Amino acid sequence: MMRRSAIIGFAVAALVAGNDLVLTVVGSNAETAPRTVDGIVAAVDSGTLSEDRLRDAAERVMTLRLSLGATGAALEPCADCVPVE
Repeated sequence: MMRRSAIIGFAVAALVAGNDLVLTVVGSNAETAPRTVDGIVAAVDSGTLSEDRLRDAAERVMTLRLSLGATGAALEPCADCVPVE
């Protein structure tokens, strides 16, 4: 089984490399998601991952989700979410 620290490191490396979304399956469990979030926050705090890069990725993912929701192709993430322009 993969170590949790490796999963977090891979998630941060993927974001730094330009991925906008991180999906984890191998080695995941109920504790993985919050620890991955903590690892991403720590990477921003240490300067490994820029806050602007993370914000840009989040905006692109949310815009895509809202666009898909508007066409009926997907569920909207929340009732009062709006695209970021």
